[in-house]
Amino acid sequence: PPLLRTVIRWVAGIERRGRVDADRIIVHSSFMGNDRRGHYRQDQEAKMRRVPLAVDPQRFLPANDRVAIRDSLGLPARRPILLTVRRLVARTGIDNLISAMCWVVQDFPDVLLLVGGAGYLREHLQRSILEQGLECNVRLLGFISEKLLPAYYQAADLFVLPTLEYEGFGLVTIESLACGTPVLGTPVGATPEVLGPVGDELLFRDASAEAIALGINKW
Repeated sequence: PPLLRTVIRWVAGIERRGRVDADRIIVHSSFMGNDRRGHYRQDQEAKMRRVPLAVDPQRFLPANDRVAIRDSLGLPARRPILLTVRRLVARTGIDNLISAMCWVVQDFPDVLLLVGGAGYLREHLQRSILEQGLECNVRLLGFISEKLLPAYYQAADLFVLPTLEYEGFGLVTIESLACGTPVLGTPVGATPEVLGPVGDELLFRDASAEAIALGINKW
């Protein structure tokens, strides 16, 4: 639509002026830097600096009593719990993760996937859960407040990052790791940069539902 094209040109113009005027251009990962280099002039590339994201270890830290944390959140004490916290949009791959659960429950029928986040796919995902008979194994939690977020990380056995495309850094990855909860992620965007140094075995083979299921079942 003409209005959308006008808005895109306006935003692009602001970015161009910002690149020219800026003393430094900050990116959070090598992936982000490489992605932008094709759009910048050489003098603008020279301004680029990589500054990784970080977490507050006073907020994000392992729990002393995971059962007590689960009890405070109304979660089952003994079931294996998977967690993902993502915007419910196509790019983040939640649809694939829910499909992967069809394979996971065959080996682990009591597994529970908690999905935190809001977005335009919520109704579609809820229908998908019902159609695939996963209503006892997948819960859509909606938006999780910053106050409760560390507790959900602490309560989970595994955090899953099922991104399909463009993961600029993935702050949730290091938030979960700081809470002592392992992260399994697709080899997309900056995730290999963040998880690779911890262990390549934390990366799924690819971003397909089958690869996600195989990785979860292995762990």
